[in-house]
Amino acid sequence: MKKCPKCNELKSLDLFPQSKQTKISCKSCKSEYDKKHYLKNKERRLKQSHEYNKIKTKDKAWYKRECEYMKKRRTQNPHVFRWRDVFNRTLNQVKNNKKSYTTQKHMGYSAKEFKTHIESQFKEGQNWSDVSIDHKIPITWFKKNTPIHLVNDLRNLQVLTLEENISKNNYYADKVSLDYYNEIITFIMDKYKNKIIK
Repeated sequence: MKKCPKCNELKSLDLFPQSKQTKISCKSCKSEYDKKHYLKNKERRLKQSHEYNKIKTKDKAWYKRECEYMKKRRTQNPHVFRWRDVFNRTLNQVKNNKKSYTTQKHMGYSAKEFKTHIESQFKEGQNWSDVSIDHKIPITWFKKNTPIHLVNDLRNLQVLTLEENISKNNYYADKVSLDYYNEIITFIMDKYKNKIIK
C-alpha cells in the first residue's frame, strides 16, 4: 500500500504508475492533472504544431528539390558518383572510415581520369548504368591501413557486367600487371598472396 501525496488516500501499489520517484501521484490523480494541463496549454500546443507543420512542409519542398537536383547531377556526371563510391567502399575496408584528405588525393587521380579509364573498357552499347566497377584483386584481400591509392589504382580496376561481378564476389583475383603486383604484394594478406595471378 502507498499514500498518494495528491489525494492523501492509501491505495494499492498497482494503482500507481511505475516510477523511481518516491512522491508520485496515483494514476487517477495523474490522469486528472494531465487533462487539466492539456486544456490549459491547448492553444499554445496547437500553435506550436501549426508552426512545426509549416517548417515540415518547407523541408519537404526543399528535400524534393534537392533530390531532383542530385538526380540530374547523377545523370549528367555518373562517373563522379561511381568514383566516389569506389573510394567509399575502400575507405570502409582499409581505413576504418577515416578520410584525411580530398578524394582525389586519396585516390591518386581525378574523376576525369577515372572516367577515361573506365569508358575505354566499355563494350559496344554499354554505359555507366549497366556496368560494375570491379577490383581485380578484391578489396578484402588487402591488409588494414593499405594506402587507398594502391587498392584503387587504375591498374586494379576493370569493368564487369553486374552478373559477372556478383559471381566473382571476393573469391578470386583477376590477372594484374607485373609492375602493379610488385607494388602491392607486401600489402596483401598472407593467405591470399599465392592466389594472385600476374
